[in-house]
Amino acid sequence: MGQIDLPLKDEMFEFYKKVFRGNVKKYAKDKIDKEKFEALSKEKRKMLYARKIGKNRTLDLKEISKQMPVLCYISERRNIKPFEGKRFIIVLHFLKDLIPFLQCCIKCGLDPSETVLFYKEYLYPHREVIKNYLEERLKFKRIYSLNRVDEVLAEIQNTWQKNEKDILIIEDGGYIVPRVHTKFRTIGKKVIGAVEQTSKGEREDKGIRKLYFPVLSVASCKFKRNYEPPHIAREVVDSIRQLIRRDFSPRPALVVGYGSIGSEIARDLRGHHGMDVEVTDKDEIALAGAASHGFRIADRTEEAVKNKFLVIGTTGEGSIHKSEILAMDNETYLLSASSDQIEIDLEDLEALAEKKDEILSEGKKIGTRYTIRGTNNAINLIADGFPVNFWYRESMPNEVSDLILGLIFATAIELSQNYRKYGKKVNSEEVDKITYKYEIAKMYLQLRRKR
Repeated sequence: MGQIDLPLKDEMFEFYKKVFRGNVKKYAKDKIDKEKFEALSKEKRKMLYARKIGKNRTLDLKEISKQMPVLCYISERRNIKPFEGKRFIIVLHFLKDLIPFLQCCIKCGLDPSETVLFYKEYLYPHREVIKNYLEERLKFKRIYSLNRVDEVLAEIQNTWQKNEKDILIIEDGGYIVPRVHTKFRTIGKKVIGAVEQTSKGEREDKGIRKLYFPVLSVASCKFKRNYEPPHIAREVVDSIRQLIRRDFSPRPALVVGYGSIGSEIARDLRGHHGMDVEVTDKDEIALAGAASHGFRIADRTEEAVKNKFLVIGTTGEGSIHKSEILAMDNETYLLSASSDQIEIDLEDLEALAEKKDEILSEGKKIGTRYTIRGTNNAINLIADGFPVNFWYRESMPNEVSDLILGLIFATAIELSQNYRKYGKKVNSEEVDKITYKYEIAKMYLQLRRKR
């Protein structure tokens, strides 16, 4: 359940009295009282409140659309409906920017009744509000947690078996494409192409021995590599600051992975927050780059984690395991800035711990404190190993996600119309061409000059 901005308890109680009296069987007329209100579970209150007034309080769709001019411009310029007659399987973050993205897709012919949407179990700040809006206003009926991905794919494989419509995949993280090449090949045979937006997903797709269809990877295109990392790094560091309300300067930090995101995080921690930053990476070229930028470097993560206040994993793979956990000092703050919960080996952490406690800040959970068995050490896992920039946050401003979602949208359009020309391979060079064709970067520069 995502975090919902709730009113004060008394105000909320009055709201329930007005809304439910005489309208809902479960809350019979004149039987709403303080005791019954208190008996409602916290999660139930959030859900009901979000359904009734959350849309008005947290979703200003006109304002969101104003913040996403590139995406809206691309959809308005389409005089055809490239998505008409096709089915979609979509895995994208349930953030506010998802709504205008799907509205633009609908303008281009996407049929909500022929679309399956998956959300990740992140603590998105407005997930229930967004889910309700998609169901009630845009008429998407197949919306599921990724925890049910195999169950849902098995179901749609049966129901779509006799349907000859083409399928397009748009995803974040490489969940669907590998599965339709193994467990669900009947679906895979009807897919004409996929758009992937993460490096993790790109790696997963490249690991498939023989692809059935083209995968256009936004993750490796020049525009995303150059434009997005500073914004993500800023959100990651800002999120860390909001969750860990401690003085950072001149404390020691370790950034594991000096790729496009890790390098920006390292610079931000040192340049804006005065931290003493060390870097480790499996790639010698990356380490050479870190050294050239004046960072201390370490060859072994197991040694580098010692005597650190912060340890941040940014590799997009498993980088923190048993050896690293046991080498950490007491009260180290451990975080992930990459997709899902893969950066930190949670099974190792759970097995090593003799005690777990929730870490709270202002009454809100910000992570879990693991006391390591047989030692006096405790490791503070912030955001429970999920990417910290999604923990009760929108991750990036809509003005930033506008360009990335605009490029994903344009790539999906091109793929739906010209999938045969791309070949059955993972390809980012073609996304570079689409960037120029749709003038994504040019529009960004023009809009920036207007500000």
